[in-house]
Amino acid sequence: MSGGEGLACVPGKQRQFRDSVAVALEYADALQVQWVHFLAGRCVDSSRRADYLNVLVDNLNYALDAFSGLATGVVFEPINRRDFPGFIVSSPAQAREVIARVNGPLGCIFDTLHLGVEGIDPVHEITEHAACFTHLQLADTPARQTPGTGTLD
Repeated sequence: MSGGEGLACVPGKQRQFRDSVAVALEYADALQVQWVHFLAGRCVDSSRRADYLNVLVDNLNYALDAFSGLATGVVFEPINRRDFPGFIVSSPAQAREVIARVNGPLGCIFDTLHLGVEGIDPVHEITEHAACFTHLQLADTPARQTPGTGTLD
């Protein structure tokens, strides 16, 4: 993600994404992990956002099908656009839209850093939509720092 688009949402990179799912399956099975996190990726051309979202949904459905035989869940995360310009899913509301389009139990990571940078109230978000989140990550803003040492209340 150091400047590139990634794999999960990028048209034309579906084969690479599926190859990465195969590798993730091997590791998840060998290590007996509870969750595998797939980064949604970036859409650098906003006029193609719908195409990128469709690829993301298709790829997440592929990952969910691939992992359905394991006790490992699939998660993804809304990531702020300040640190990752063009990130395709930058808010929990966008994440919920993606979750509504997939065919399986897709988890979402709740990260107070990304919410705070996007101007989203973490308390409101967790109060209203707790059922959507499978993993909580607490960090303060403006940089990833210990809760209570930055700008989040």
